[in-house]
Amino acid sequence: MSTEKFLPVEFCKGNNGLDKVVLRESRGSSAEVYLYGGHVTSWKNDHGEELLFVSNQFFSMPCRLILPSLDVQLAYLQLLLHSSLPKRFAEEFQSAFLRHVLLPALLLGSFNWIHLSLKLSPFLQFASLGSLESHGFARNRFWSIDTDPPAFPTNSSSKAYIDLILRPSEEDLKIWPHSFEFRLRVALTPGGDLMLISRVRNTSTDGKPFSFTFAYHTYFSVSDIRCSETKSSITATIYHHWTTLDREIEFHFVNGELLSYMLCVLWLRVCYLPFQGRYDIKFLLLVLSEVRVEGLETLDYLDNLQNKERFTEQGDAITFESEVDKIYLSTPTKIAILDHEKKRTFVIRKDGLPDAGEIASTLVWNPWDKKAKAMADFGDDEYKHMLCVEAAAVEKLITLKPGEEWKGRLELSGVPSSYCSGQLDPQKVLSSS
Repeated sequence: MSTEKFLPVEFCKGNNGLDKVVLRESRGSSAEVYLYGGHVTSWKNDHGEELLFVSNQFFSMPCRLILPSLDVQLAYLQLLLHSSLPKRFAEEFQSAFLRHVLLPALLLGSFNWIHLSLKLSPFLQFASLGSLESHGFARNRFWSIDTDPPAFPTNSSSKAYIDLILRPSEEDLKIWPHSFEFRLRVALTPGGDLMLISRVRNTSTDGKPFSFTFAYHTYFSVSDIRCSETKSSITATIYHHWTTLDREIEFHFVNGELLSYMLCVLWLRVCYLPFQGRYDIKFLLLVLSEVRVEGLETLDYLDNLQNKERFTEQGDAITFESEVDKIYLSTPTKIAILDHEKKRTFVIRKDGLPDAGEIASTLVWNPWDKKAKAMADFGDDEYKHMLCVEAAAVEKLITLKPGEEWKGRLELSGVPSSYCSGQLDPQKVLSSS
């Protein structure tokens, strides 16, 4: 029997000899926090599985760390293509379906109706929105341990937490001439959730307010972010003289190839042409995406790849087939990241005091292959297994008068889930407490 004392908080040395704090919860979950940048570089569940992404390139670069830190959905349509289908599949499918399925069916009168289903799978200043260095400067400063933190509304039964504080140096004041206190509590809940609570206070004595933007730069570890395979099946049910004959074929095709799909339709027509009854045919087209984000559907967003032009999200869920860099506006307080292969769902909960500036935006980013290869601090193929979903306050500047304080909170949960068991229903995920 081990006599080793359990330590919920341990101070030790990490990468490049930098000071870090290891948080442990009694059930086995853990987190690592570096004083440099206030970065959380690891968050593991009670099975020891890493939930955050950190590029291997960062650990070979001195004094450079980041805060790394998620299947298939059903939509019923009547002869319509759904916008959540990746564009390269949708265009080919639309053309082939109209020419080879719908038009012949209508001309020959073979089908009474067709039902089509598509099933698819902390820093001050935000990015380059201000005049400071990209992503602000808090992430590139050494923080101190806060020995006298204010009361934080966290679970009192949890002892796995650390309080950090950042105050401006003389050099910082030359860059941004405002006095402030930035407090950060990183905590593990008894259930293994990761919680970050941030407080920014204006400590100026000159009577001047200051404004800033804010974001939690969270990188999640995922299985494979790419839409990689398409699967299709056709079920035909023929009604004839009160007798039901059932036939079902299921097959795979890759990269949008529809030849097998069309041959299957032709086979159904030839086999059942002699019957004088109703042909009830259901087409199922699946684009399997191991990872998708839910909770941002139908929202407006700014596309950083198109000069921050404003668009409206059209899909039922966000899946990935190319580089993405978007700022979603007026987002809900709860967002889900579903990872089909790992059978895991990340739930992101965020909030900020409404009278001082809400964390109302969410940034979604993945560099994809070309940009990943061009980044010195990112592995060429690492984009496949990471997804950045940031809770941010960027729609409106947060303005604080002297003595005022803004508070933001981010809570991350990683829960086991399985599409086959029906636990990945987006409404259940997003409506759960």
